[in-house]
Amino acid sequence: MPKLCTPLKLSTSITLMVSAIIISMLLVVYVLFFVQMNAEEQNQLRQKAMAIADILAFSSTVG
Repeated sequence: MPKLCTPLKLSTSITLMVSAIIISMLLVVYVLFFVQMNAEEQNQLRQKAMAIADILAFSSTVG
């Protein structure tokens, strides 16, 4: 005889749903944080490149 699946208790269902919501929110926050940090990193790299270009532009040994 096949064994029938018993439904989960209400407290178990609520715990699983709350856990899923918390995990998904943490994932969203992590993604947003990563995107923001990547943009900030690119901005800092751009500023460093411009500083190096300025130094080389005013250097007497170049050109």
